Amino acid sequence: MSVAEILRQAREGRNLTLKDISKKTRISEKFLEKIENGVYDFAPEPYVRAFIRSYARVVGLNPNEVIKEFENEIASLKPVTEKKESARIQFDFSSFLSENVLWIIGAFVLILVVVFIFVGVDKEEKKPIEKKSFETAVEEISKIGQVQNNIKQTTSEIDSLDLRIISTDSVWFNVIIDSAQVKEFLMPPNSSLTLKAKNNFNFTIGNAGGIKFILNGYELEPVGKKGAVVRNYVIDREKLKSTSIQR
Repeated sequence: MSVAEILRQAREGRNLTLKDISKKTRISEKFLEKIENGVYDFAPEPYVRAFIRSYARVVGLNPNEVIKEFENEIASLKPVTEKKESARIQFDFSSFLSENVLWIIGAFVLILVVVFIFVGVDKEEKKPIEKKSFETAVEEISKIGQVQNNIKQTTSEIDSLDLRIISTDSVWFNVIIDSAQVKEFLMPPNSSLTLKAKNNFNFTIGNAGGIKFILNGYELEPVGKKGAVVRNYVIDREKLKSTSIQR
């Protein structure tokens, strides 16, 4: 019996609906439906485990036993690596060593000779210490100060996109900030957080209808419907410009 069937039978045995489970666990009904259908790709595996634990606990099951069944079910879906292939690779490598041992020794000796030649003969001349006048030193210090001012000015431009995220339902999302920093969040209903970026945000959202964005004080258009998975949803300066023009 699959994890989905175990949870569904336990829920029905207690005369509970998915809405009842959602109220007690604060997990979206859409996510609970996916779990009961055996669909687990709506969120990363750690979050799915947490959902299953909460579900099992509410319907009177042992969460640890249900998670073990879940792990067995997931493991059966993953491709099994053949040990014979790795053994064959190891055998081929040992054969290569035995057949080419003389060439390997010769190459090692040649490397030692080359290293000895370059280390033993030092033709590099020491450069004289350059003496700088007082005027030159003052000029260089001024340049350093100018560079520091430029750095401060650049720093003030960093994180100029201020994005407030508000959840109206349980929602999971992954965000890439400025094409470099990756973060993941699992937000319960009626919660909020703030992210900052210089250029853009790129979102993958598990429940598009349960989230809304406010960019630099401007509320953006709805992302999608409840339960829908949205990928590559980009929020950048262009979206800020178009939103501010519309307002």
